[in-house]
Amino acid sequence: MEYIENHFQRNFKKWIANEPNHVNAWNLHFLSSKYPRGDNLSTKEFIEQCNTHGTDHFKQTIAENKLILLPWHKTTFPGFFEKSKKITILIDTDSFEWFDRALWNKHYAIEDDKVVLLIHDWRLNQSMKKYFQLYNNPYYSNDPIDVFYDKHIKNNPDKQLFSNTFNERLNNLHVNLSDILCLNSLLEKIKLLENTFDLLPIDQDFIEQSHNHWYNLHA
Repeated sequence: MEYIENHFQRNFKKWIANEPNHVNAWNLHFLSSKYPRGDNLSTKEFIEQCNTHGTDHFKQTIAENKLILLPWHKTTFPGFFEKSKKITILIDTDSFEWFDRALWNKHYAIEDDKVVLLIHDWRLNQSMKKYFQLYNNPYYSNDPIDVFYDKHIKNNPDKQLFSNTFNERLNNLHVNLSDILCLNSLLEKIKLLENTFDLLPIDQDFIEQSHNHWYNLHA
C-alpha cells in the first residue's frame, strides 16, 4: 500500500509527477505509446533496443518471467507486440463525467487566462524533458479556455476512439472504464483477466484497499 499511497496523491496538478511512469520504470524511450516513434522496429531491433536501454528493473522483470505493463494509446500495434496480452479500456458513456473531470484536473491548469498543458511540463516529467524540447511541445494552448474545453475534454477524440466500435475491430479483451470505478465490477473483471491470461491471483484485500485509496482521491 505504501507504493499506492506514494504514487497516487490528491494534488491533481502534480498527478503526472507522482503517478507510475513506464518510461522511468522501463526506459523504453525509443518507443512511444502515443506517437509513431518506434512503430517500424522489427522484433530483432526491438529486442536489441530493450537490451541496450532497458533499466535493470526491466531486465530483472523479464528474467523473472513477469509481465511488462505498457500503456498504449494508438489503434495499431507494431509487429513485436503480436504475442502480447492486450486489454482495452473502453470509455463508455457511463464514465464520461468522471473521465472529463479527471482529464481536466490532471492534465491541464489555468494561468493568466490561458490553458496550461501540464502533460508538456517537463518539471512534472523529467524523463521526457529532452523530447518536449526536441519536438517543441507547447506549454500553453492558443485556444480560448471554453473552446479548448469543448475540443479536448467534452469532445475528446479518445471517447470515440476507445469505444465499443474500436474494440469490435480489434477483438481484444476489454474493460469498461465504469467497471474500474465500481469495486465489485472491478473485482469481477480482474478475475476474468486472471482466468483469461492464466495469471496468478491478486490478493483481494490489496485490490480493495488500493481501489478505496485511488477512488477517494477523485471524490
